[in-house]
Amino acid sequence: LPGAAEEQMDIYEYILAIPLPVEVRKEINEVRASLGATVKSAPHIMLMNFLAGEVHELAFITQVNKAIKCHSPFDVQLQNLSHYRNHTIYVDLKNTEPLLNLVRSLQASLTVPRSRTFTSWHPNIPVVKGLKEEQFIEALKVLKERKFNASFFADKIVLMKRGGEFSKYETVWEFDLGS
Repeated sequence: LPGAAEEQMDIYEYILAIPLPVEVRKEINEVRASLGATVKSAPHIMLMNFLAGEVHELAFITQVNKAIKCHSPFDVQLQNLSHYRNHTIYVDLKNTEPLLNLVRSLQASLTVPRSRTFTSWHPNIPVVKGLKEEQFIEALKVLKERKFNASFFADKIVLMKRGGEFSKYETVWEFDLGS
């Protein structure tokens, strides 16, 4: 599907993600606020991120629907805050196997070149990214004693897109798991 013809069309950044319930988003936003973080997007669990032309959206919707038919809704357990090196703080997930199975199905079904795709093999919920070293050290001090535990029932995924790095994501489609 995606290919050379896209050179003449607008390319969008797409994300397939598990949306979070309002209570969990609120709790994560409180953590973000305690760090003085400003984040453009609502907290979510990213499954895949890819670049493609808008003309392929209907094909993606069909492919995602096909990929998720055999996946039932499942429990997601969030446990504690962790970090990547010294620039990103995230909420860690317990028992990621249902998420990884979903990611495998999506990766096998979507016709997006691998060179234009990021697949999340370590699913998590970013709290804040791109910290400078001194910001990171301060954030760790604030979070040192903070525990984070929550759970929810994941019964859908969303396809979102944005036109540029500084644009907000907009929801293109919501998919119900297992239907």
